[in-house]
Amino acid sequence: MNNQSNNPAGRLLNVIGKLRIILKEERNLKTESGWAKLFDIDNANTGLVMARVGSVLQLTNQITEIIKKHKVENKIYFRDLNQIADAFRQMILQQGLDETLARIKEGSVTGLEYINDFLSRTSPEKTLDKTDLQKIYEDIMTLIDAIVSGDMQEYLRQYLLEKLDLLRQAIEMYNIFGIKPVENAINDILGSAALNKKIKESGDKEEVNKFVYIVLVALNLVGGFNDIAQLPESVDKVFPNAKQIACRVIESHEQNNEINSEVVDEDLIATEDVK
Repeated sequence: MNNQSNNPAGRLLNVIGKLRIILKEERNLKTESGWAKLFDIDNANTGLVMARVGSVLQLTNQITEIIKKHKVENKIYFRDLNQIADAFRQMILQQGLDETLARIKEGSVTGLEYINDFLSRTSPEKTLDKTDLQKIYEDIMTLIDAIVSGDMQEYLRQYLLEKLDLLRQAIEMYNIFGIKPVENAINDILGSAALNKKIKESGDKEEVNKFVYIVLVALNLVGGFNDIAQLPESVDKVFPNAKQIACRVIESHEQNNEINSEVVDEDLIATEDVK
C-alpha cells in the first residue's frame, strides 16, 4: 500500500486495489490470508486480522460523515459506499479472496473514485513522508528492544513501552487512517508526560532521551518546526532536554534536505550532459 492518499476514500480505494493485486499474485488465496498479506501481519493472528478489517469498515463511516458535512445530496455516493461496506461485512475469512472481491461491484468502485476526487479537492488531509515514517518506526522498534533488556525502574519501563507501542500502532495504521492517529498518539504522549513528574525526573537516562528524540521527530513530521523557537512551550516544559534534542532533530532534518538537494542537482547535471 504505497500510494499516498489525502482522504479516507482514497485510502479505501488503495485497500481494494492492493487486495486485487494480492489475488493476481496468488489466485487460490483465502480471504484471511489476503488481509494478512495486506497488513503484513501473521496469518495465524486472526484477532488482529479481524481488528484491521474492522478498521477498514470504519473508513466507509468516515467518508459518509465527511460527505454529510459538505451537504452533498448525491444518493449515488451513499449507495456505492454501502455496497462496498456490505461486501466486506458478508465476507467469510476461510472463503476464497476471489469470492470476497467479486461481491464489490465495479460500478461501486467507480463511484468511490468520484468520491475520492471530490474529497481530495474539498477535504484534503496532510500526508506524511513514508520514508520518514519508516525511519521513526525502525527507531521505535530498536528502542523497545533496548528498554525491554535495559536496567531501569519498572514504572518508567512500562510508561515508555506503552507510549512507544501507541505511536507504533498509529504508524502501522497510517495507510488506513492517515495522519490523525499519529497526531493523537503524540498528543497522548505529551499530555501524559506533563502529568507525570517522575518522567521529568528521568530526563538524564539515555533511553528517555531517545524516547524524547523519537517524539520530537514525529512532532516535527506532523507539525514541522524549522526554528527552535517554534517548539511548543508545553513540550519544553514536559521534557527538560527538549530544546537540546530538538536542535539535533532540526540539524538531522537539514542534513537530509541537503542530501536530497545534492541528489536532485546530480540528476539535473546528468540531464544536461545527455542534452
